[in-house]
Amino acid sequence: MLNFIRDKKAKLKWVLWLVIIALGAGMVLMFVTTPSGGGEVEMGNYIAKVGDHEISVNAYRSNLLTVLNMMGPDARRDENAIRQYGNMVLGQMIRTVVLSQEAARNGFTVSDEEVMNTIVNSPGFNIDGNFIGTEEYKSNLKRLGISPEEYEANVRRNLLSQKLQDFLASSAALSEQEIQAKFVEENDKAKIRYVTWGEYAYTPKVVYNEADARKYYESNKNNYKIDETRQFKLLILDTNKLAAALAASVTDAEIRADYEANRAERYQEMVRASHILIKVPENATPAEVELLRQKAATVRELALRPGADFAKLAEQYSEDEGSAKRGGDLSFFPRNRMVKEFEDATFALSKGQISEVIKSQFGFHIIQCTDRRDFDFYRSVIARNLSRVRAEQQLEGSARQALQKARESKNLEAVAKEFGGTVELSNPFNKTQPDYSLGLPPDKIDTLLALTLNEVGDLQQTSRGFVIPQLVKIIPPHVQAFDKVKVQVDRDYRTAKARELAAADARVFLAELKASGDLDKTAAKYKLTVETSELFNVSGSISNQLGASPALALEALRIEPNGVGGPVSVRDNQVVFQVTERVKPDLSRLAAERKALVEKLLGEKRRQLTDALLNSLVKRYQDDKLIQVNQPLLDRILG
Repeated sequence: MLNFIRDKKAKLKWVLWLVIIALGAGMVLMFVTTPSGGGEVEMGNYIAKVGDHEISVNAYRSNLLTVLNMMGPDARRDENAIRQYGNMVLGQMIRTVVLSQEAARNGFTVSDEEVMNTIVNSPGFNIDGNFIGTEEYKSNLKRLGISPEEYEANVRRNLLSQKLQDFLASSAALSEQEIQAKFVEENDKAKIRYVTWGEYAYTPKVVYNEADARKYYESNKNNYKIDETRQFKLLILDTNKLAAALAASVTDAEIRADYEANRAERYQEMVRASHILIKVPENATPAEVELLRQKAATVRELALRPGADFAKLAEQYSEDEGSAKRGGDLSFFPRNRMVKEFEDATFALSKGQISEVIKSQFGFHIIQCTDRRDFDFYRSVIARNLSRVRAEQQLEGSARQALQKARESKNLEAVAKEFGGTVELSNPFNKTQPDYSLGLPPDKIDTLLALTLNEVGDLQQTSRGFVIPQLVKIIPPHVQAFDKVKVQVDRDYRTAKARELAAADARVFLAELKASGDLDKTAAKYKLTVETSELFNVSGSISNQLGASPALALEALRIEPNGVGGPVSVRDNQVVFQVTERVKPDLSRLAAERKALVEKLLGEKRRQLTDALLNSLVKRYQDDKLIQVNQPLLDRILG
């Protein structure tokens, strides 16, 4: 593999955004929210397994929290964002493990000294350039639910993967021709003034008739072609249905026992609070501190008045700029996340209660508890999870028996009748157009698509229950009939005709502009607004309205000042332009800019090399079934 890349025989394409989440590089932020999804039932105490390495739930949650905090409070409250970032983080963690395992296989090593140097120099464990000390280091990790041993193993893996990437980077090389070509590309620039015709504005002017739409369909049949698809029968043993029937069998004692056994990890006691902060400067005198305390006390009195709006008071008085914009809201947080004085006061409050004035290292706080997550909150979640576990345990044996009989008989309907299941027919799908309603991750979809006709696949556990799939139909590639895609054809036809009408008006304008040479005068005649671009190169942004358009840029870069061009379709606009400025590349400046340019080009090549290796490795691991995702647990964590 490495020789293959070292010899530069690979065809490279930058297809991934590769961000290796280094656990040791993160700073524990003050206010964070744990994603919803308590009460997960684990196939193992890990979120994923890569080869023989298990990615722990705590390590995954820690990385996810770091990313969500970086994305801001909106991401922490958005369930779709949590799922999106959750899947992204897990993918990145899997890739890090894959790279580290490949590095170790090829003889790369990381010493204990390298691990410790990385840790003591990590921003998360430094204050003013000094390591915070072993006890504080362990305490910080404990707050994250991660042991020093696990953390240090993660650091070692990250260093291993980085060594492999550095090795690949060392093989990247550039020719003088590549350097000069990049210099010319970046420094050949133009500036234009332009007018636009919005193509969608012409849609009402389109005269539609079905005969023309059919002609458009016949001329563009490839747009309506779909690749081979496959259709499956699905024998479903419904876990949710059985769980609902078993719900009454779950006792209060069982619920309490599960809560006590798992409250540290799954059912953390959490509060949601808002606060008003009156900051105290470090060098404040005792008299100044007292004045600020009195100010906080006055604000508290305002908050205690009947009908007072705590959120508005926070917006008006709080000096915590981040939370003040949200009415003081800090969202949910568990114990050991805030400074001690703040935490003790907050967890002592009942819902809706306002604290006394609390002093911390940041200043004076007035805190309102707005919600709590304690045993009563988790009761229904635990009961539901316990009944689901019970249902899964009861059904798993039956599901395996049903699978054996289905493979013997190939008759899913008969097996479903015997075991109390149902049979459904999936939508036809393929790898590029998967059927996500199946509730299966991409690697499982790939396994289904590899089945032969009438073959019964492996037992799958989904959010609906246990599923036994059978491939029943293979639909070859074909152009979809006009009647089936008529709505799409109608839309495409109207869009294409609107573009033609806009382009026709633009060409009339261009002819007059060429004759007069006066853009402002011609634009005034047609009541069009003239806009001015930035100075742009072939890959740069032309303006906020047009963004980057290589087609327009290439045409403009072939025209001298005062020359005109267009129409060009850019972001659903027809554009006619006049070049006002041209900046030609000055090769005499190449020597001065060479270093930065070479670093940029080498960075691109290094990413390409890393991505090529990573794609190949991940595919090999997937083909060898060395990557396993604990999907039920992941679904529960992400909510």
